[in-house]
Amino acid sequence: MLKKAENEYFSNMDAILNGYATIVNVQLQNYKESLEAFHISEYFDTEDESVIADFLKKYGYKKNIDFNDIYFITTNGKTYTTSGNIIQLDPNIHSIFNIPENEYISNIGILPGERSYSFRIEKKIYSEEGKFLGVLGASVNI
Repeated sequence: MLKKAENEYFSNMDAILNGYATIVNVQLQNYKESLEAFHISEYFDTEDESVIADFLKKYGYKKNIDFNDIYFITTNGKTYTTSGNIIQLDPNIHSIFNIPENEYISNIGILPGERSYSFRIEKKIYSEEGKFLGVLGASVNI
């Protein structure tokens, strides 16, 4: 009887964990699609960074409610955000610039100057000709 109870317990725990994994995967897909909605080629397939900055500021209010910010990082590390900030990052130490994959999901951490936990979802952006233009990303509040 004890062995049966133990087997049922582990079976139930397995089902619960699978349910949680499904929920996390569905939510991550939702975040990816919310970020993808901001990738409009006519604004990002340009050498004029002011077009990208203006687009992000103008339409930032439409971002997913769980997003702290949406940003675009140029190949030289200049970063434009929906909140209007311009930040200089070092692309050599920013993870997505150093991996072959086109998408990146960071670990959970605390953003500088913030007190809440978040993670980043990022996607490499290419021109129609295949030139790497930069990275579109979102910091997601937890």
